[in-house]
Amino acid sequence: MMAGMMVLSAPVAAIARALGYPDLGTTMPAAATLVMAAEMTVPMALWMAFRGHHRRGVIEMSAVMAVPAIVLVAAGTAGLMTPLGSESAYHPAMLVAMVAYVLLRRDATAGMG
Repeated sequence: MMAGMMVLSAPVAAIARALGYPDLGTTMPAAATLVMAAEMTVPMALWMAFRGHHRRGVIEMSAVMAVPAIVLVAAGTAGLMTPLGSESAYHPAMLVAMVAYVLLRRDATAGMG
């Protein structure tokens, strides 16, 4: 799974540098948060599909990983928290959301792994 993130990180970083953003995390933290969510969600969804999980489960888990990023970026954009704070809060928020999903949807997630 980590390899998927590494493969996606290099081209995203190269594109950001080419557009004049050498460090996306400090210059555009909202974009960095959304990119990070995509870099984590896409490989996970592909892996789940490869492993034979039902489409609904793949979509639900993808949403569980993406929605915290969207909410945090919106909060940062609205001034409810600093943009860097929203980026820092993404991983803990995503992990809580994933654990909650797995616990609430035990019927669908019992065979994950």
